[in-house]
Amino acid sequence: MEYHNLYNKVAAAYIRVSDERQDEYSPDSQLKKIREYAAKDGYYIPDEYVFYDDGISGRNTKKRNDFNRMVAMAKEKDHPFEVIYVWKFSRFARNQEQSIVYKNLLRKKGISVVSVSEPIPEGPFGALIERIIEWMDEFYSINLSTEVTRGMTEKASRGEPNGPPPFGYVMRDKKYYPDEESGAANIVREVFT
Repeated sequence: MEYHNLYNKVAAAYIRVSDERQDEYSPDSQLKKIREYAAKDGYYIPDEYVFYDDGISGRNTKKRNDFNRMVAMAKEKDHPFEVIYVWKFSRFARNQEQSIVYKNLLRKKGISVVSVSEPIPEGPFGALIERIIEWMDEFYSINLSTEVTRGMTEKASRGEPNGPPPFGYVMRDKKYYPDEESGAANIVREVFT
């Protein structure tokens, strides 16, 4: 079906995945849901306005190339889209300050950011809800890094490894041992002797 023949309003989609294990939020899944939602709103999202950053944290925009390309296009005098759809606001940003700055910049250009899975009512109450969601997204990110660091520190204090065994070793009973079966241990010995 040719959506652009049905709609004259053009939107963009911003998709971000920071972890391969986020299967439920895979890029294809996000885009499918976003396009369905946009179509209900009367918008068409052409492929050239699908922006995608893979494996990048939402806490900082510096390394998010497609995010920055999208914002640059939005700043143009004749910006090509009226709305940016995201799966969740956390896909747009996990830093409340940056989220507010970029959303305000976009609003000044007449472009809104819409979360498909977190619909926000219009008006002051909606603005409050959006700020709470942004704060929770940032808190989740900060708390997650704290918990991961704490867990890794705890494992290290017990003498347990924090990752896969290096080449030439196998893990048994939460300890590394030379991998004698595959012969990789011999290669390691040869390299370091």
